[in-house]
Amino acid sequence: GRATVIYPNDFDQSSYLEADKLLVVPANNAPYQFRMREKGTENIVAICAADKRDLDYIRHDFERQRFTELGDWRAFLAKAYTGDTDERRAAGVEARPRRTRDRNGDPGAPAITSSAIGRTSIQLEIK
Repeated sequence: GRATVIYPNDFDQSSYLEADKLLVVPANNAPYQFRMREKGTENIVAICAADKRDLDYIRHDFERQRFTELGDWRAFLAKAYTGDTDERRAAGVEARPRRTRDRNGDPGAPAITSSAIGRTSIQLEIK
């Protein structure tokens, strides 16, 4: 139930990703590797934005931590998505774009803007 940002990190602080280029974390020549304490399931969540900004209240301090600790994942999500509107705006978290409707009233895809945020996740089974 605890969350840690694995990229960017103190070893690779650039969060810029190139389109159509594979990102491997850790890289083959990285001075670190991931080890799991026990067998089980791990979830990896990717949060991406088209512009530079702090995402979902994530603040990196690589002088203090090599990997940013977010603490309890559910508590972090609650703060990120139900936090004070002024605090969210100051952190660069914008409201999600509304879905549009076509002439027939059918819902379309959300409008994509330069400030759009995308999220996805994968689940890994550690054996």
